[in-house]
Amino acid sequence: MTDLLTRSQCGAMSCRPRFRLCAPWVLLLATACAADRQGALELAKAGIGATSAISQEIDVRSDRVSNKIAAQNFNYAYSSMRNCRDGDQWTITIADGPEPACDVLAVATARSNAPVAVKLAELAAIIRLRARAVEKLTAAYRALGSEAEYDAGRELETAIDEATASATQLGTALGIGPVTEVVASSAKFIGGQLAENAHQRRLVRGSARLQAITRHLRLALEQERKRHEQVDSVAGDIEAETRRHLTTAGLLEASPTLREIMEASDFPAPDEGSLIMALEEDPRLRAATQVTAIADGGPNGDPALSAAIDLLAALEVEHEAFQARREVSTAAVSVSIDRLAEIVERASSADPQAAAATWEE
Repeated sequence: MTDLLTRSQCGAMSCRPRFRLCAPWVLLLATACAADRQGALELAKAGIGATSAISQEIDVRSDRVSNKIAAQNFNYAYSSMRNCRDGDQWTITIADGPEPACDVLAVATARSNAPVAVKLAELAAIIRLRARAVEKLTAAYRALGSEAEYDAGRELETAIDEATASATQLGTALGIGPVTEVVASSAKFIGGQLAENAHQRRLVRGSARLQAITRHLRLALEQERKRHEQVDSVAGDIEAETRRHLTTAGLLEASPTLREIMEASDFPAPDEGSLIMALEEDPRLRAATQVTAIADGGPNGDPALSAAIDLLAALEVEHEAFQARREVSTAAVSVSIDRLAEIVERASSADPQAAAATWEE
């Protein structure tokens, strides 16, 4: 009835063209909204996958840094106490006690203040900050997925605010400052078209802010990589130094290394008893095996952090695509996730020497 009255008032010829002009725009907006939702969902999945992979890398790296701290303490103490008289190194009385190098408490105090120990402690703190930042970024990507699915309202903004604060804290610790905030545009355009839908604007703005955080995390990782390289250059190969001290103490088991050498040369390795007997009978064989086990090849970069940096860069590209109204493809992100996961899995091998070789390949 309302349609009939309207048509009778304005005339059939004046109303029908107006309807025909408006209908395509309605369909266009509806289609655009559906595309934005799907693109945001794909972006959220890619982001969650990326941050999950980086979280696994953090777990392994945190353990490695903790192990390096323990190894450095051991190496320092073993080197400083080797010339102490029997029993001197167990004295814990500082006043009127033995030489500081033979005093457990004095050595421990000196160790905690040593430059390398301080650098390693700083790295451990930075890794904890990165873990927190990645955790908050994961929550923000989950909120983006929720926003795409059912209009989560303030949930997305709150999660992004928290992720921004955490990434800023990490960036400040690494000397790159706060996350660059995304300035809201007064012209509400999406991919060159006016966005009439507030939900579309929230998705696009959310993507832009997440991209800024992702970029900041990538820059932070580049700075963290430099910190690791600096520690390695000062401390040398910590694992190799530890093996040298254990060898001096007579604790290096040579037969596994000898077996690896024989297998690598395609020579059939005998049973364990034969290997041990050969090592006992031939001092040259034992010495050569020890050289192989403790040789320091030097640091060769950090493929795990490099892979994480590449992964974040790939994620940034997909944010750009979403905001430019192009299709979001997670193929490059998936490849980067798999590469990082492979490095982390190999680095967490039960064989410490194989893990060290993988991490520094």
